[in-house]
Amino acid sequence: MTRRGSEVDPVPPAMAAAQIGLLLAGDAEGAGDAEGAGDAEGAGDLRDPDEAYEAYEAYERIAWAGAEAFTEAQGPDGVGSASLRLAENSLQEGDLQQALRLFERAMDTGHPLHAPKGAAAVALMFSIEAGRTGARTAIGRLAEIGHGDLCPRAWFFYGMYLVRRGDLGEADAVWRSITADGDGSAYAAALSVLNVLGGEPARAEEVFAYLLARDDDLAEEVVWAVLELGNALAGGHRTRAAGRRAHEAGLRMAERCGDPELGEDYRRGLRPA
Repeated sequence: MTRRGSEVDPVPPAMAAAQIGLLLAGDAEGAGDAEGAGDAEGAGDLRDPDEAYEAYEAYERIAWAGAEAFTEAQGPDGVGSASLRLAENSLQEGDLQQALRLFERAMDTGHPLHAPKGAAAVALMFSIEAGRTGARTAIGRLAEIGHGDLCPRAWFFYGMYLVRRGDLGEADAVWRSITADGDGSAYAAALSVLNVLGGEPARAEEVFAYLLARDDDLAEEVVWAVLELGNALAGGHRTRAAGRRAHEAGLRMAERCGDPELGEDYRRGLRPA
């Protein structure tokens, strides 16, 4: 993917690959440690060996069966999920071009979660060089391949990645750009996290309840977004109380989903405020 009308390659230098990979995997602290590193050595140690094996096994199936046959056999969910995992592994190994191809493969599936996540990941890569203009180019690719209805979701996930990067101001602006005119579920997701960020957890939970009844898969993603927000706020001296309130709201959201494992995983991901 290249930006039209520009000679600038928006893909960041290879030295940033490990940092991007860690951000997408949800390890913001590791991403900070990886910043400035000349290669991804050490970053690979953070990967779960079983997950890495699963990802490469999936890649072998894709390679042997061919993209179309694999898509037919596994469906958008299987291809999208495998492509995202492989892309994150490629980033941690410093292979930006392979990661980009795999994120685009996830986008091509049109899956309601994996496709916008792939677009958001590419947006994060492009934004390093070109800011929101680069992100807009990446997310606009969804419309070019017939999945324009997923663009609002891609912006939601892009905001989540920005939170992991510590850019709460830009995340706030991105989420505010999502309107009710497009994907109503994406709008509700954005509104829910914006209310958490704005210190109105009760309103956030009210909107979340609406989303949960409408789209439980996206609602679960909101739980993780609120966890990211809480962790980011908990890391600041002046925002620790806000981080604690965000964590509490997110835990109630997780419990409302009715999945005990989700609540347990949420608790494990908490950063002390």
